[in-house]
Amino acid sequence: LHVYYPHAHAYLTGQLKLAEGDFHGALASWSEAGTADAERPGLFIQLGEAYLGLKRWDDAEQNYRKALDVDPDNPHAHLGLCRCYLPRRRNRLAAESALEAIQRLYYFPLAHYCLGLALARMRQPERAVEALRMAIAINPNFAQAHRRLSVLYVRAFRDPEKAKVHRELALDIEGYRVDN
Repeated sequence: LHVYYPHAHAYLTGQLKLAEGDFHGALASWSEAGTADAERPGLFIQLGEAYLGLKRWDDAEQNYRKALDVDPDNPHAHLGLCRCYLPRRRNRLAAESALEAIQRLYYFPLAHYCLGLALARMRQPERAVEALRMAIAINPNFAQAHRRLSVLYVRAFRDPEKAKVHRELALDIEGYRVDN
């Protein structure tokens, strides 16, 4: 492995640290690896994830853009951009990036969920519900999507019954309900 990829250990250590939520450790490991894997988008996407975890939105965005420079059709990089825009309330850009991800990988529940968040913030509740329902159709155990639907059904549609259904589904999925 060292003959073909001398920084494999540092790269894999960074992946492990990212999975554990040690974003600083991941970045430190990848700085050892350098740009040995710069011809593939994976390292840039992982760097973007680490920067997202640290709430360093500009650094995350920069890395997702580098991933797209390497592979313009990478749905994970497009979704990464969306996830950089959402916390900064750049909702139109977030929605556009989520749609770019969905166009490339339709069965991507997180992309539909993020699209739903952006559309809800853009005061398009019907379209937001449609996106969130698609996220749940793909992954029925998506508790956050059920929670967001519950909120939309109460606030935008004044439908407490539908809201209750989704709130209870979210609680069931998260294991918080004890009445069953």
